[in-house]
Amino acid sequence: MTDILGQQKADLAAAFRWAARLNFHEAVANHFSLAVNDDGTGFIMNPNQRHFSLIKASDIIELDANDPRSLRGPDAPDVTAWGLH
Repeated sequence: MTDILGQQKADLAAAFRWAARLNFHEAVANHFSLAVNDDGTGFIMNPNQRHFSLIKASDIIELDANDPRSLRGPDAPDVTAWGLH
């Protein structure tokens, strides 16, 4: 993980925890994401079914909009979340 990507993951994880702390969440049925490349096809977001208050930087997943394998795996985003990005 690059230093920049690591900081982005830490910042996004903190945003999830603050959202939960301020009661701006829907438990595990929502998501935030952050584009990590210039064209927006690479992004990071929360894993599926993880409560906002529990998300750590190491939980944040990296996704590639051009790679259909990003929809596989136990932490893969919900298809509706994927469609928004």
